[in-house]
Amino acid sequence: MTVDASPAGSLDGISLETLLPKHLPGSRLPTFSFAHGSPALMSEVAAWVARSPMAASKDFTGGHGGPAFKFLQRFGPYLLRTYRPKAIVLFSAHWENASQRGPLQVEIARNSANYQRDNLLYDYYGFPDAAYKVKCATLPDSTISDRVLTLLNTAGISATAVTDQRALDHGCFVPLRIMFGGDDLTGYYNPSTGLPTASDPSTTADEAVRMPAIVEVSQGRTAEENLAIGRALTSLRDEGVLILSGGLSIHTFRNWTEWSPSQASQSVVEFESLVKLALTTPHNHDVFVNKVLGHPGYRKAHDSDEHFIPLYVAAGASTDDRGVVISDVHGAVTAAFF
Repeated sequence: MTVDASPAGSLDGISLETLLPKHLPGSRLPTFSFAHGSPALMSEVAAWVARSPMAASKDFTGGHGGPAFKFLQRFGPYLLRTYRPKAIVLFSAHWENASQRGPLQVEIARNSANYQRDNLLYDYYGFPDAAYKVKCATLPDSTISDRVLTLLNTAGISATAVTDQRALDHGCFVPLRIMFGGDDLTGYYNPSTGLPTASDPSTTADEAVRMPAIVEVSQGRTAEENLAIGRALTSLRDEGVLILSGGLSIHTFRNWTEWSPSQASQSVVEFESLVKLALTTPHNHDVFVNKVLGHPGYRKAHDSDEHFIPLYVAAGASTDDRGVVISDVHGAVTAAFF
């Protein structure tokens, strides 16, 4: 197999409108596997990151103001401008199946407005105090939560809704704050300023973009389970709901230099190139799952599976047999599926 070795970051500067097909209002929404990043993206920890082990990666792409950050700044406004979703069903690498054994049990956040506005799950450790004071108020939607529950159960996947027990984790609120430009995402989005606003900023209804509700759902334990979850939720795409699955193409704490495009080992570079190839060519299961997860660079890029396999949710919800890579930042590959 020939692996495309196009340099990471070669898509920087190309508009998403150029990379993706034109969307017709009312037509089926795509799904996205996106790089949700880490707390290092936040301005509140930028000085700490410079003194942390992450500094071993001399051209770390995942810091505040870096390539991954800049992509998220473009990604969020594009989603709202183009698709105007009523809700986003969001899978984070940080909400996994409660048990590593036995049947798959998917959980769905079914939060009240007050709970989701006032609570976040600061599920990271060792960061400065400011990292535990950030805010990100979003809208829940119990109707969407219940719809997800019904679709999963109908597909034979055991699922339960948890009410006011699961706040958004950092795999959600870190990218959302960057994507949508603020800490209060419960109102409207102003296309003119690119910022959220509490009140409708438009002079005509066509200019107003209502911020979508956010419903977080737990992922499975394997690529196969996540493909099945995605397949079960495909019909949401016809109902104005955007499916986003968050993770990273490289996520390891064993060797920080693997996060560096100039220092990463050859096997990790080849692994990420294979990922891009597998995403953008017809999805032969042996390549898309077995060869990717069996590549010698996979375990160098990932200490465990949870940050890589969310992409299979987005892929499973697609009806086409290939995706489109829209960001090839090292360690932070993002793809769309149709």
